[in-house]
Amino acid sequence: MEPRKPTSRQLDLLIALGLSAAYLIATFPWIYQDGFAEHDCYVMGAGVVQATWQGTGLLEPMLYFPVSQPLYYLLFLNWPGPVAENLNGLIPLMNRLSWLAMGVGVGLLYGIIRRVAPPAWAGIGVVAAFTTPTLFEMGTYGHPSSLALHASFLSLASLMSLMSLLI
Repeated sequence: MEPRKPTSRQLDLLIALGLSAAYLIATFPWIYQDGFAEHDCYVMGAGVVQATWQGTGLLEPMLYFPVSQPLYYLLFLNWPGPVAENLNGLIPLMNRLSWLAMGVGVGLLYGIIRRVAPPAWAGIGVVAAFTTPTLFEMGTYGHPSSLALHASFLSLASLMSLMSLLI
């Protein structure tokens, strides 16, 4: 009995997972373990810790621009356990979640590009996007944009699906 050939959808999923895994493996050594050179993580983390101690939530004055990233702050304010009470535990968590989020973003972007381009071009597009200094750096420390990028990708994928139904 011959083995079944994978469908194009299965191949796309394998390629997306492979690209995500390659990104995570390649960028792992560069994850900041305790902050970031520009101190963005410290400012965001200190706001979360202060909000936890004071019980002020998103109204905490120390939070950096919570209107633009409320879900990011709520994620850490509601994280189980005492992580949000300790800056030394919170910063590495923020950095690692951002790194994982960017790894997932690689797969999402591949899926989006794949809708309009062949697999090779989609792969090239993903590699080109995620090796830019901005996206590469964003995945090494806990910046809210790394999580917001997913919302953009998912919105774009939804719009593309809707457009394909209308056309």
